Amino acid sequence: TCRCYEFKTYTKKFDDEDAVRLSERQPAVVHNLETQDASFINYIVCNIEVGSGKSGFVYDVKSDGSCAIYGYRGSVDGISTFEIPSQLDGYTVTEIGAYAFSDIFANGNTTQIVVPATVTSIGKYAFCGCSDLQTIAFASGAQLKEVKEAAFAGCSSLSTFTLPTPVTQIGLYAFGGTNIASFRVGANMSHIDDRAFLDCSNFKNFTQVGTNPYY
Repeated sequence: TCRCYEFKTYTKKFDDEDAVRLSERQPAVVHNLETQDASFINYIVCNIEVGSGKSGFVYDVKSDGSCAIYGYRGSVDGISTFEIPSQLDGYTVTEIGAYAFSDIFANGNTTQIVVPATVTSIGKYAFCGCSDLQTIAFASGAQLKEVKEAAFAGCSSLSTFTLPTPVTQIGLYAFGGTNIASFRVGANMSHIDDRAFLDCSNFKNFTQVGTNPYY
């Protein structure tokens, strides 16, 4: 699974003459990055351990001085509860980025994750395909505001979690294909995509917590 940084620009490092010289001794290959830059560059960047220290977490420092986790290169063998840190190398973790833990918690022993209170956003496909996960726990004082598209899609064993009160947005297929039976709508919730719980065969009902002007 590619954990993408979605780079928007790149610098051309060779010109057409360089390409001709290289091709004289090489088999014909596609080398025109100007027409294939997005997928090619993202693939390369997503496989480089940028910002990855002894912790095993791959992260990027954001413009506000906090950081977003984009991957994990450590082992989860024998770990039943995986705790995501609130800080990495002195940077506060405020975001779990797209594809950060996609497919990592599958065919193993990790049944629970703990999300730190500092995280405000869980990105697209962040935990997609983590079929071992049964429970999501949020640290006390959680500041989470949004769960994006397919963040927990395909987590087929996931049945237990209560989203923190600050959450306002739940994206398309965010919990699609999970094993949850009910969902509590918090007082601050303003948007739940109508396909957020698609393919949840065990789902029975929503319950409302407090007064909500949208639901």
